Amino acid sequence: MNAAVTMQCYFVRRYEDAIEQGRRNIELDPNFFPGYFYLGLAYTQAGQHAEAVAALHQAVALSNNSTTMLAALGGAFAAGGKEQEARAVLTELQDIGRRKYVTQVFVAAIHAGLGETDQAIACLNLAYKDKYPWLLRCLIGDARFDPLRHDVRFNDLIQRCAV
Repeated sequence: MNAAVTMQCYFVRRYEDAIEQGRRNIELDPNFFPGYFYLGLAYTQAGQHAEAVAALHQAVALSNNSTTMLAALGGAFAAGGKEQEARAVLTELQDIGRRKYVTQVFVAAIHAGLGETDQAIACLNLAYKDKYPWLLRCLIGDARFDPLRHDVRFNDLIQRCAV
């Protein structure tokens, strides 16, 4: 429940509240990787990139290298201007994707953070094709996609999801 509150704060862009709640989550259970995940996302949007990377590294480790956690880490690298590290994560996710499913929404967030609109939109379209259950919520509320909001293809995707 505490992680859900953190997530809600994140999606309504109350990042300081999300950070505060995320810290509480980790105090309650320092081995609960979703707590680090949402905390890392909130830190990223609050511009606290070192803290975001640290929290998301912990989420990756505690989640047994979940591709979603790894992609979130890549997004934090991209948002923090660490292009080389973000691209290394993209390469790793591509390699993993040859063996198992990789959620394309979070890959799209890396591309968006790198300013690669075409690649981000392509990944989001794959997520739509895959029927990713959280896609519409991510498109509407996730600040990582703000750089795409001016693109007609992004808004078309929102319309397709809403139907």
